[in-house]
Amino acid sequence: MDCIGIKVAKTTSVVKCVAALRKHLPLPISEVKRRIVEGDYLYLGNFVVIEEVDLAIKINDALVESGIEVQCYEHTDYFAEDRPLSYEDLKNWSKTCHEIE
Repeated sequence: MDCIGIKVAKTTSVVKCVAALRKHLPLPISEVKRRIVEGDYLYLGNFVVIEEVDLAIKINDALVESGIEVQCYEHTDYFAEDRPLSYEDLKNWSKTCHEIE
């Protein structure tokens, strides 16, 4: 399944991250810290569910507004490694999904 993944640097402030995510992705502080330290995705959403694509954009925006450097990825079983996904591509994909709907 193709997914949109959002990661932040392992040196990101957990407090800033939790504050930015609180409204859109209510994760416990310990879980946010674990994901940051281990380099896991803070968010992983389905590429074909419009609500999840839009949530990825909201999460990205909230993190960036908090001064956190964000990296989006296309997570898929078809490639050996996840591929970076630009914010512009993510926005265009959301627009396409809404047009199809």
